[in-house]
Amino acid sequence: MKCIFGLITLALVGFASNILAQNIGVNRASIKWRQVITDGGRVIFPEGQDSIANRVATLTNELAKSHRGTIGEKIKKIDIILQSENTLSNAYVGLGPWRSELYLTPPQDPFILGANKWADQLAIHEYRHAQQYSNFNVGLSKIGTILGGQYGRAVANSLAIPDWFWEGDAVFNETIHTGQGRGRLPFFFNAYKSLDIGNKQYNWMKLRNGSLKDFVPNHYDLGYLLVAEGRGKYGDNVWKKITQDAASYKGLFYPMQKAVKRHTGKNYASFTDEALGHFSNSWKNEVFETPEWMTDLQSRNVIDYKYPYPTGDGGWVALKTTFRQIPTFVKQSANGEETKITVKDIGYDDYFSYNNGRIVYSAYQPDARWDNREYSEIRLFDLISGLRESVTSKTRYFSPDITSDGDKLVAVEVFPGKPATLHVINREGEVLQRFSADSSLFYSHPKWLNDGITVVVAARKSNGDMGWLAWNTTKANWKWLMEPGKRVVGFPVIQGDTMVYTHSSNGADALYAMLLNTGEVIPLKRAFTGIYQGFLQNGKLMGSVFTAEGYRLAAWDNYSSIVKTASADKMPDLYVTQSLSDSVNLSEKATQTYPSGRFRKSFKLFNFHSWIPEPNEPDYRFTLVGENVLSTLSSEVFFNYNTNESSSELGARFVYGDMYIMPFLNGSYTWSRGARLNADTVLSFDESKVGGGLMLPLNLSGGKFTRRLLLSSAINQKNVNWTGIAKDLLKNRNFTASTSRLTYVSQIQRAVQHIYPRFGQTLLVDFNTLIDGQKATQFLASAGLYLPGLHPNHNLVLTAAFQARDTMRQYLFTNSFPFSRGYNEINYPRMWRVGVNYHFPLFYPDWGFGNLLYFRRVRANAFYDFTQGKSLRTGLTTPFGTAGGEIFFDMKFWNIQTATLGMRYSYLLNNDLVEPGRVGQFELILPINLFGQ
Repeated sequence: MKCIFGLITLALVGFASNILAQNIGVNRASIKWRQVITDGGRVIFPEGQDSIANRVATLTNELAKSHRGTIGEKIKKIDIILQSENTLSNAYVGLGPWRSELYLTPPQDPFILGANKWADQLAIHEYRHAQQYSNFNVGLSKIGTILGGQYGRAVANSLAIPDWFWEGDAVFNETIHTGQGRGRLPFFFNAYKSLDIGNKQYNWMKLRNGSLKDFVPNHYDLGYLLVAEGRGKYGDNVWKKITQDAASYKGLFYPMQKAVKRHTGKNYASFTDEALGHFSNSWKNEVFETPEWMTDLQSRNVIDYKYPYPTGDGGWVALKTTFRQIPTFVKQSANGEETKITVKDIGYDDYFSYNNGRIVYSAYQPDARWDNREYSEIRLFDLISGLRESVTSKTRYFSPDITSDGDKLVAVEVFPGKPATLHVINREGEVLQRFSADSSLFYSHPKWLNDGITVVVAARKSNGDMGWLAWNTTKANWKWLMEPGKRVVGFPVIQGDTMVYTHSSNGADALYAMLLNTGEVIPLKRAFTGIYQGFLQNGKLMGSVFTAEGYRLAAWDNYSSIVKTASADKMPDLYVTQSLSDSVNLSEKATQTYPSGRFRKSFKLFNFHSWIPEPNEPDYRFTLVGENVLSTLSSEVFFNYNTNESSSELGARFVYGDMYIMPFLNGSYTWSRGARLNADTVLSFDESKVGGGLMLPLNLSGGKFTRRLLLSSAINQKNVNWTGIAKDLLKNRNFTASTSRLTYVSQIQRAVQHIYPRFGQTLLVDFNTLIDGQKATQFLASAGLYLPGLHPNHNLVLTAAFQARDTMRQYLFTNSFPFSRGYNEINYPRMWRVGVNYHFPLFYPDWGFGNLLYFRRVRANAFYDFTQGKSLRTGLTTPFGTAGGEIFFDMKFWNIQTATLGMRYSYLLNNDLVEPGRVGQFELILPINLFGQ
């Protein structure tokens, strides 16, 4: 029980550690918010997004009234925030505070999430999470709510019900209530199909926890297979029964496993094996042809080659990403020699276009201050000159393409709540033409034909039907090359009068060709999994195939021998027809118009939602945390008891984020503190602190680097009031201190196996001084430089620090100097430190036990530290050198939480002044750093 309490406390503290660092002040202060209230909850939206708000309200209200029996009848109303300024296509439902956020920019790629109307997809999927949470507040999970509020319930629910169920059930919900949920998309089954064709039989813990050396499907993939199998074999209500028992902790330990046994009659291992076996058997007889593989495999690595295009010299270009390498454009010549072109800038979408020696793509660019305002800008790279251009700035362009002469570009502009449009743009970013055939259509993957006049683009209707449309930019007219139908299309490659593209229907993502002069559609090739983008070259068909080793480039010689007719397109219920037999397509439901009103940001301003116990001897702290719905105010009230002093402290801190420069206030009062006068006498005093200041968080990311800068300045008043006998002996003292701080973090993109970024910098500058006539100062500067090592997964990390303080001793500020490892710290008035670290992986065990602890990587660090302290009174300098090593274990516990534990041995090269004669020290360490490793 002590161990279980420790795990719960650790999880609660994990939530707590982010409370004042979470996304406060992420929306522009000038946004005017409105609201719609239904039985399903409150939809909060920016002014001008009324149509999407009504759509979300219609669907969530319908789900709340008529589609909840399979998870439970309880409904707790939720606040749903519509975010329209992000470029990320995503959403979430969370506790602490209880709310959901929907990011309204649809994705360009329709194969992964389908071509459903994006608001429908988000509302149906995410509201299922709201229904789950509403019904999981039972039994011991309810005790978690009592003990920790919303954080407590989140921890209790997560420990009881695995993440695969949360997402698998939501994916099933989107599938049964739309025409193109992920359960009807061939792409969604690629992960497990690829394991089967690759003969990769991973154990359960590896499937649950993933790997840093092998491709492992995620919990969405796993969850849908298990949820669909359960409903098909044991009835639609089986998961309601199982999750009610699990959330109640019936059986206490391993409650989900025991609930599965109770309601299916099969033990957990048998149930999961049979479920996965059902799907393996369902697709084992699918016919496919083994291609000629054009890209190689690598041990303990996953390599993706995506979006290949032919070059004029018989070679090809593609985007290459591996577990050891960040996204990089590469070119392979006709003789098979691969060369690096350049690193791709950061982007939410890795799609790109290539034409006649030029690469264009969209890149992520955040607003410097408001995290929820993002841009998608066009970048152009010229292979001949080696120059990279930013064609547009502060725009929302996606899937750009360029003409063969390089003079014009076309891209999709997306603003949620407005019709998607195609823009023709010159090299200077000037918009030359705008086009939209129908305000209800959404566009993706436009391509110029060789004439430099006509644009072909994939177009999807609001019901998910997709087709190909051609726009003549000179005549300003358009026509359907392929009328919209029950299919998904995208990733076109233009070759003369032929367009090769990926076509998804009838259970397969296959390569098709369209003869642009006649509109004839020709099926070319399908594989066991999907083929995503392809082209014809040297008498062969080439394409990017999803495999268990990554996306591999494949070639086929006999593509032209297949039947030249296309069967009628449809999006069938894949592999689980019985489970989806009661489908109700809510996307066909008419949108209701609701009355809307102003939403005030001050609504539930403090909104205390959780309370967190933090026992950490000698301090026992209890914190009440709050955050309002729109994240404009973060609140913290705490009580702390110190067993060493028998003192108590009551305090609070508030951060207000609805201003460009964010103000914060903090204060505390401590009573019964003790200061030892001599061996027999302890004097007591009370201490009060009050202060406030300003902080400015800036996101300076762009190009290949993410960069964060935080500037803050504060003034704090501290009063010491002696009590008891000390009241007549000592004079009360007051201090007014000023604190100014700069924190900067910059890092290049990281691959999966990278321990740290291969190039990065950290900088901390901290200055403290008294400003009330008394004298006390302290200056600290520390920095880190992250460099590549001898291997792609090695890092050389150089650190340095300097601290200076006064010697008047009227007041001592907290000492945060990073002293040499292994020594007892000495606070000299002048201190310098340098450190050298070499981090490298040892092995990737992919091993665990009991569904409790799983080891993904074991890594080491060899280090050398040198600190020098100087006494200003004597001028004497004292060295503190350390050489040593560290072993780190990168793990996941309870199949949920990532964690790193380590051991360190420090060999002291100089004398420890506190413990003379000691030559070494072993330590248990939990590393924390600015890169979140």
